[in-house]
Amino acid sequence: VKDVKLWSAEEPNLYKLYIKLLNHLGEVVEVVSQRVGFREFKLEDKIMKINGKRIVFNGVNRHEFSMYHGRACKKEEILEDIITIKQNNINSIRTSHYPNQSYFYELCDEYGIYVIDEANLETHGTWMVMGGVSGEYAVPNGKPEWLGAVLDRAEAVLERDKNHPSVVIWSCGNESYGGENIYKMSEFFRNRDNTRIVHYEGVFHDRSFNDTSDMESRMYEKVWNIEEYLNNDPEKPFILCEYTHSMGTSNGGMHKYTDLADKYPMYQGGFIWDYIDQAIMTKDDKGNDHVAYGGDFDDRPTDYNFCGNGIVYADRKPTPKMQEIKHNYRMFNVIVNKETVTIENKHLFIGTENFDLECSLYKGGGKLEEVSFNLDIKAGETGNVNIKDLFEFDEAGEYSINASIVLNKDMIYANKGHEVAFGQFVFKVEDLKKNIEQENLDRAKQLLSISKYLTSEEFQQLNTQRDEIRALELKIQKTKELKQAGSTAS
Repeated sequence: VKDVKLWSAEEPNLYKLYIKLLNHLGEVVEVVSQRVGFREFKLEDKIMKINGKRIVFNGVNRHEFSMYHGRACKKEEILEDIITIKQNNINSIRTSHYPNQSYFYELCDEYGIYVIDEANLETHGTWMVMGGVSGEYAVPNGKPEWLGAVLDRAEAVLERDKNHPSVVIWSCGNESYGGENIYKMSEFFRNRDNTRIVHYEGVFHDRSFNDTSDMESRMYEKVWNIEEYLNNDPEKPFILCEYTHSMGTSNGGMHKYTDLADKYPMYQGGFIWDYIDQAIMTKDDKGNDHVAYGGDFDDRPTDYNFCGNGIVYADRKPTPKMQEIKHNYRMFNVIVNKETVTIENKHLFIGTENFDLECSLYKGGGKLEEVSFNLDIKAGETGNVNIKDLFEFDEAGEYSINASIVLNKDMIYANKGHEVAFGQFVFKVEDLKKNIEQENLDRAKQLLSISKYLTSEEFQQLNTQRDEIRALELKIQKTKELKQAGSTAS
């Protein structure tokens, strides 16, 4: 293929691959096709890179779940998830904690989403004992009778999904402690496929086979512990395979984590827990539909609403938390003041050719004016837009200048005008006339307070100066009002 267009989440360029099966006579027996992409993903100088550029995962963990069909998601539901994810600046998904339907990977290839593809392995209950960690009963650990099952799961996910460009990392599973079997699983991935790297968080609890994972992966780690790791000459890049647990009113401190990506090159993002509330549509005792979760089926013991920690509800509608996530995962940083809008393009490969800047002036919450700009800011660069002479703020009140980066054409995941990032500057304009009256009153009080110490001649002199200043201020105010009236008439 000549002049190859590389695949990335920003530019998901795909090609059609045809595979022919021939018989012993050279006759075509079967033809299958698959869309494929060309891309490079590797560790270089302790940094994960996509097509030579440092990647940051603005990610989420996603269970396959439907409130109507349980674990069997319809294609329409999967597509709805992918569109919502793209619209809210999420660029990556960890398939927690098992391989997903093949249709999911096809959509990730097409829409542009990086995938950590996780093998179907979790043995949490075998090594978490009374709230502590113990490898005594851990499965699979180094038990030889479990090696076949472990490698079989690795082979199944790799052989099925190896041709999807969206899959950039293989994961050995979730919360299954450490040990030699999972290390051998990671070596299977590496020996069979040198175009991807391997993830496993469990070595955090058992460092006996620390090379199982090509990155330092942790769950729900505190910011200061992450910084301590990054400030001590680490051997591996750092990701949070789970963080900012989205149960109830949450995600409020998320920026403390996303800010790390700008401070430390070896901090390479994280994956929110998790995407969708796991609840089931059922009937109440009157026959009405309602969404039920733990405890609603007379199940005891139960974790109650602990299955409800999604950034979308069970009906796939975004929760209010999504606004915070979309902002923290933005790929344009927009800084606004009265004179300038500064835009930092954080993309790795694309410029602003598909985006416009919309600037709006609001007063007291109501829109007064709006202006649109074409942009020309290349990937990784910063540009300024001059708005100094666009708006006037003569009347007293609270103003805001809102700056939005919006799509300037329809895309497969959103329509023209969809906002991808915003910035805002809020300020007040004081009532000058009221200020002058207040100042005169203040001066009068001051004169009154010191009058008993002045001779009549000194008091008269101060009064004269005060009147002259007041007349000058009123003249200035009248000039401004005449200028404003003329501007309105024109």
